[in-house]
Amino acid sequence: MNGANMNSVLVELKRFGFDLGMIKPHILAQFLPQIMHESGDFRSAVEEKPVVPVAVDKSR
Repeated sequence: MNGANMNSVLVELKRFGFDLGMIKPHILAQFLPQIMHESGDFRSAVEEKPVVPVAVDKSR
């Protein structure tokens, strides 16, 4: 877990959370685990695009 990435999320939640409706416990209970999952427990600060395999035409 990257503490700096986690802290940046908490800082921004404190800054913008009220305006975005992120102050209710049941909303945070869904949001925080979701972003932890998507960030690999805060190891990544940017969303990585999945690599899509491309079919190779071997008949040429």
